[in-house]
Amino acid sequence: MYALGGQNESSLLDSVEAYDQVQNSWRLVAPLPQRLRCLSAVGYRGKIYVFGGEHEGEITNSAHRYDPTTDSWISLPSMQTPRALAGSVVFRDKIYVIG
Repeated sequence: MYALGGQNESSLLDSVEAYDQVQNSWRLVAPLPQRLRCLSAVGYRGKIYVFGGEHEGEITNSAHRYDPTTDSWISLPSMQTPRALAGSVVFRDKIYVIG
């Protein structure tokens, strides 16, 4: 289980927290490449994909992939359309970003 980005009382977040079921605790892992809220995320083949969201008042078309094995992010090609508050789902071995 992961908690990605969002907003606290004063600012947008780039933090990513991973839940450890054995330790029953959360730990910080590599931060998002940028501060985001209202992003869309989905897990696929052992990695986490993040799409769009809001960064400093602008809706983004960014796409990123997190690899828990290496605790690192890579940037993927940007989507053609900026979006926030979209949903993501894996269906028949493809990722769909909806909304």
